[in-house]
Amino acid sequence: MAALIVLLDAMRALVSFPSRPVPDTLVEGVLNARRQFNEALSAPFEPVAVTGSDAYDDAWIGERFDKFASLIDERFGGLEKAGETRDEALKTALAGIDERFEGLDEALKARFAAFDEAGTASAEELASLKSRLAVLEARATAQAKD
Repeated sequence: MAALIVLLDAMRALVSFPSRPVPDTLVEGVLNARRQFNEALSAPFEPVAVTGSDAYDDAWIGERFDKFASLIDERFGGLEKAGETRDEALKTALAGIDERFEGLDEALKARFAAFDEAGTASAEELASLKSRLAVLEARATAQAKD
């Protein structure tokens, strides 16, 4: 009975969530509760002794719980498949994102390498311009003295 109560609480939380899509934690909670409920149902029912008689046949209880479990499987059985589909879609999307980031990383490395080369060339050109300017200043100073 405890597993049934946990399952019903999990389903209530899932159904009463105010917005869609529902968080994965609620879906996982229902799946875990359903799994625990099915495990509880798989345990054999012990016969109930009634005073002054043989053991009471309570097989009908197990049949009712089996029927209830099959109804739950019909209703929520798709959740597991949806979860697997979601996981596969997420893996595929993340793989695509990883590929794009790798391409972006390579492009950035190439761009920075080009900037480094341009910076080195600019530094060399600047040094050359400074030396020319120094030569021109020296000439101008020499002409001014003459």
